Amino acid sequence: MSGATTPNPSVATLRERFGASIGRSAVVHGTTIVVVARERSHDVLAWLRDAPDERYDYLADVTAVEYRDRERPLEVVYQLRSIPRNAFLRVKIELDASGPLEVDSVVDLWQGANWLEREVWDMFGIRFAGHPDLRRILMWETYDEGHPLRKNFPLRGRFSRAEQVRRALGADLAAHYSMDELSIADAYAALPADMHGRLKDAVRVPLVSADHTAQEPELGSDHMLINIGPQHPATHGVLRLVVELDGEVVMRVIPHIGYLHSGFEKLGEYRHYNQIIPLTDRTDYLSAPANNIGFALAAERLMGIEITPRCTVLRVIACELSRIISHLVWAGTTAIDIGAFTVFLWMFQERERAYNLLEAWTGARMTTSLTRVGGLMADVPDGWTERLREWARHLPRTLDEVDRMLLRNGIWLGRTQDVGVMSAAEAANWSLTGPMLRASGVAFDVRKDQPYLDYDSYDFEVPVGERGDVYDRYLVRMEEMRQSVRIILQAVERLPDGPINADDPRVILPPKRNAMSDMESMIHHFKQVMEGVPAPAGEVYFPVENPKGELGTYLVSDGTAKPVRWRIRPPSFLNLAALPRMAEGHLLSDLIAINASVDIVMGEIDR
Repeated sequence: MSGATTPNPSVATLRERFGASIGRSAVVHGTTIVVVARERSHDVLAWLRDAPDERYDYLADVTAVEYRDRERPLEVVYQLRSIPRNAFLRVKIELDASGPLEVDSVVDLWQGANWLEREVWDMFGIRFAGHPDLRRILMWETYDEGHPLRKNFPLRGRFSRAEQVRRALGADLAAHYSMDELSIADAYAALPADMHGRLKDAVRVPLVSADHTAQEPELGSDHMLINIGPQHPATHGVLRLVVELDGEVVMRVIPHIGYLHSGFEKLGEYRHYNQIIPLTDRTDYLSAPANNIGFALAAERLMGIEITPRCTVLRVIACELSRIISHLVWAGTTAIDIGAFTVFLWMFQERERAYNLLEAWTGARMTTSLTRVGGLMADVPDGWTERLREWARHLPRTLDEVDRMLLRNGIWLGRTQDVGVMSAAEAANWSLTGPMLRASGVAFDVRKDQPYLDYDSYDFEVPVGERGDVYDRYLVRMEEMRQSVRIILQAVERLPDGPINADDPRVILPPKRNAMSDMESMIHHFKQVMEGVPAPAGEVYFPVENPKGELGTYLVSDGTAKPVRWRIRPPSFLNLAALPRMAEGHLLSDLIAINASVDIVMGEIDR
């Protein structure tokens, strides 16, 4: 994927089979893109999945793009991968904004498309014919002000909260309420008593979907409906699970997300590329350096920037530190969810030692903003690599102690084995990634299969499970930490001297002393800060192997200093979508263990 310049042979085969339904194609930054007619999209995608010589068995992402040039059509974008052939293909369907914004759903082909298509409908207003449950997913179900990622939707929102109230209550509110001066509470106090009920109805957010009957049906006398979350320690964030129980057996689980409303992707349309980096900290806030690096790598490929050898190795160290920190948090919180409190203390102690290293390097512990496009915000201080080496050699002893406590513990085995099982075929069809996919027996790791940062030159193994249950997910993540230690120790030994930033004044700010004394440096500084760095027109999808799975950064540029589209392909979002499949038929107590085993972070899910 990274270096291909010749078209994917699948395109020629598509033209032979589907003729005029296959439009233009191109190779852009190593990826083949092909445009398919809307009327034949489902047939084409089904053939790509099922044809023996194609076998695009994995749907990495579905998203959409609207350009600032309103003359260009909207695009529905499918990122397809053949895991058996290690091939990648981007399929696009173009929609005229003045015509019907509708394409055929592919949920019958890939279950992973379910939430992805709902998100495209929610954010862009593109309908997917045949989708089994097409409704809002990030916005609340009765939201009626448009679709936030459309270009005609302003950054601040179409209406203020006060304006929503004014529109809902009508003209008879005007005499009692000034939306420029009063808060909602003030309005409530100012209104006559007979209007209080109308105000409550106007501002409330419903807890269930508009099509209540379809989503949460009438329950028989022997069933119970309970809520877990959105404020509950076992949901690991503001996640709400509506659970239908028959006794203690889970019959249905309906996840409700979207409580954070971070709006990162919308904000990205209004930010220069380097200004987006602090936003990436706050998606998966347990692995901020890895998020920073994933975005920077995509921007650098878009701009044709080569980073230095020292920067490359330091980024590898940062990625593996992030993986270990995230897995330590996962193991500690999962153990405490199931009842093993001591493991939580051990894991968080090691996490604090890792955060001490990050703090010494960046000045921050969680939200590091480590990268810059073309390099890093700072080099490691003197003596830092020795501290890192000492910690990396100590960590496996803690992991071994945790394994001695849990691996043959009867309670742990009973709570994790044969619980939440996903087969290899199911895991791929649901678009799971990372430890969730590998625990089910699929040996796919972006670092090995689509290497970046010279990962192909490191000696490490990809742990793979057998049954795909909670126990295997524990084993995979524990072994991944050990493999990350191997990578870190190799990186420390090969860390070269030299600069951390590319010698490119387009993207790297000059030293402050030069900016204050040299006219040319001052001009470069001014243009970067005020105007940003224009990226050539084009697009790139860059996947990295984050702790929770494949974090994909999809950037679309129109030649300006701000991206037309910044898409985050979130591993937690897709992994969580499979929770109902894993939990139904298990006990309520098992649901807690299964949800913990997914390892979600809501900042990444809600974006």
